[in-house]
Amino acid sequence: MKQKHDPSVLDIDRISVTYGSLDVLKDVSLAAKPGEFISLLGPSGSGKTTVLMSIAGFTKPSTGTIAVDGVAVNGMPPHRRRMGMVFQSYALFPHMSVARNIGYPMRIRREAAQTIDRKVAELLKLVHLDKYGDRMPAQLSGGQQQRVAIARALASDPTILLMDEPLSALDKKLREEMLIEIRRIHDEFGVTTIYVTHDQREALTISDRVAVMSGGRIVQIGSPQEIYDRPNGRFVADFIGEAAFLPAQVRNSAAFMENGTSLDVRGGLQDGQYLMVVRPERLSVVADRTDLSPGAVLLAGRLQRVFFQGETVFGTVLFEGQEVLFRCLNQSKVVAALPPVDGEILLALQAADITLVPKG
Repeated sequence: MKQKHDPSVLDIDRISVTYGSLDVLKDVSLAAKPGEFISLLGPSGSGKTTVLMSIAGFTKPSTGTIAVDGVAVNGMPPHRRRMGMVFQSYALFPHMSVARNIGYPMRIRREAAQTIDRKVAELLKLVHLDKYGDRMPAQLSGGQQQRVAIARALASDPTILLMDEPLSALDKKLREEMLIEIRRIHDEFGVTTIYVTHDQREALTISDRVAVMSGGRIVQIGSPQEIYDRPNGRFVADFIGEAAFLPAQVRNSAAFMENGTSLDVRGGLQDGQYLMVVRPERLSVVADRTDLSPGAVLLAGRLQRVFFQGETVFGTVLFEGQEVLFRCLNQSKVVAALPPVDGEILLALQAADITLVPKG
């Protein structure tokens, strides 16, 4: 069920939120395209929920502007901003049926009963709860209750849908299922969505773009693949997935590891100290030094531990005094290439997977 109108464009221009001497947000800017799904990702205290509350109108920025479709909404009360809100606690009315919960925003607006019944039926179908309209929230599972909460948020025909860690109360299996459901609902309804999470996998799985936050600022924004493959600093690289960081130096437009190994990296880096981001799944176990392809880097270290996880094998390697993690498919040729513990192991990092970030 697509919206009848185009989703709005959200423009946040250098908003700051200050409580006394505490700067919660510092010059945050963000622009959302029509129908885009953007996740605000960061650790606790990074400011992501404060951004969401500022968009909704529950928090007033100290400086900066928030505009929807080019109209500033800073001074507009929450109920006039036409924002749909989904909380992690579901916030359903326990004394109302599923259908009445979903229809509540429309009854507040005094829409006609026939219109409410029709839209509730459409939304129940959208969230795959067609036969659950007469049930009470307590009779539903956590995932079903969250779908009701999403349907209720969409019932107000919002210009922007705001979601504040909606899956944090669910178990791992249900979270994964609900991620797929939320993206399906978003794609069918077409509303611009801002989604807050501290879970990296959630953000990478569900988003068109991810805005990584730290210390009240957006430190990098881009597609999930850009954020993961080309982080702009150690914080982003370390927060998004697993990584080891090996010292490197750029001088005269050439990059080198501390042991003198040259690195095949993209140009444009200024001279200085850097860190090479080494993702575990980008390392491959090689049997011989001659197996390297052009531009690849060889890491020769001592195998410390090996763990088998069914389809994958991962282990830790001591390389020049630093622990490096590798992960690969559990294949016979890989297992055969593994030395005994404390034996020398050869790991290869392909040139296309080499990323340098500033050491500072």
